[in-house]
Amino acid sequence: MLFEAFVLRLAKEMPISQIADLTDETDTRIWRIIHRHVDAAYVNKMFETVTKIGVDETSSSKGHNYITVFADMDSNEVLW
Repeated sequence: MLFEAFVLRLAKEMPISQIADLTDETDTRIWRIIHRHVDAAYVNKMFETVTKIGVDETSSSKGHNYITVFADMDSNEVLW
């Protein structure tokens, strides 16, 4: 549990590849930890009160890989 909490804290601040190098784990394991916790958090997410949505799309790397972010404009919280 402490290792997973450590990984989640680092994931907010640095790339997954650097976390994998730092912890001597594979990036696949790091991604599994992150996805498991994010999926668990979204199960309890309530969207009924959202009235304004902001959408932003950006390139995640050179080429055609894009990330789309949906945010609640009232609470400034990322929805997806």
